[in-house]
Amino acid sequence: MAGTATQGATDSSVGQTTSIPASPYRPANLAVGASSSNLSPLVTPPAGSYVATSGNDANPGTFAKPWRSVQHAANVASGSVWLRAGTYSGGVTVTRSGITFSAYPGELAIVNGGADGFRFYKVSSGAIRYLTVQNANSTMGAGVLIDTSSNVTVANSVIHNNKNYGVRIQYSTNSIVRDSHIYKNQEGIRVAYAAGGTQILNNQVYSQDTMINDAVKDSGGGVG
Repeated sequence: MAGTATQGATDSSVGQTTSIPASPYRPANLAVGASSSNLSPLVTPPAGSYVATSGNDANPGTFAKPWRSVQHAANVASGSVWLRAGTYSGGVTVTRSGITFSAYPGELAIVNGGADGFRFYKVSSGAIRYLTVQNANSTMGAGVLIDTSSNVTVANSVIHNNKNYGVRIQYSTNSIVRDSHIYKNQEGIRVAYAAGGTQILNNQVYSQDTMINDAVKDSGGGVG
């Protein structure tokens, strides 16, 4: 049944709720180019590669000459990938380990649509942070799908209005979903098949038919 639930740090089982709020995510109304901590412009851009709506995938992916598509960054980048303010196409498949996709500090970056917003497949590490992921549109689609992978983290993000799942974890180990707002999906978080070491920590999960569904009772994971 649809409803509102807050899943916090003291939960002992999937589906149990507490009143502990999620850690705050980066506000969307901060000035472009401002840091989330003190609203002052960043003097030195953080290290890593860059994607912007004004970019071009033929560029080198620098702060001054960013790429255009998140998928191109997933294909060629390593380390940190910073998304500047704007809306980007979903359906991003990540098959290379060690990439963290984040919104540039103080900016609102949205990944919209696609079969899945992000699909991490056969990677040994990876993450998304401070992103909004919405409107994944395929049957069984998810805002973030962690598939046949390990050590993937979803943190400090807003994941909403995806056709089936906010976050779906399957055949994967040591996944972490934390400090995120997950709402208005059919299911908030689904853990299925082999999924040992899964941690679901300090999220706000609400306004969907099923909040958290742990289909792997012996996965060795947990909600806390």
